Amino acid sequence: MVERSVNRPTFRNRNNSGLPKGIIRSFPRNEGHVDVYAVLRQAILNKNPCTIGKPGQPERKICPYRLGRSSNGERNIIYYQYDGYTSRAGGLKPDGSSENWRCNHVDDLSVATEIDEAWHEPTIKPKTRGKCVVQQDVEVVYYD
Repeated sequence: MVERSVNRPTFRNRNNSGLPKGIIRSFPRNEGHVDVYAVLRQAILNKNPCTIGKPGQPERKICPYRLGRSSNGERNIIYYQYDGYTSRAGGLKPDGSSENWRCNHVDDLSVATEIDEAWHEPTIKPKTRGKCVVQQDVEVVYYD
């Protein structure tokens, strides 16, 4: 796998929280949905990947790109998934594929953990973001 160089801070050896190496910040849902949202928001600002999980499902590794609300007012996240569980038939496509974009309701997530891994993105970015997030809270800075 080819790792791309990105301009973002490195957090290795900075973890004094007692969390396993490579984990920067983690908040389970039982501390409230706001915490999961806060982790995803901070990961976007830091341009760091995350692991996310839904109840009863294995974790997914993602790069969060855009966070905000749908036209129905639901808190949603647009992310690029590069590893882990997917319920889609055929599984994940190769890293770099535009078919690995996902949209989730933040309130459906039970955990979010910011991790220290390489950033992943599709080779070709979509021209539209669809209806997943129409009222933006935060977005990866260079993403246009």
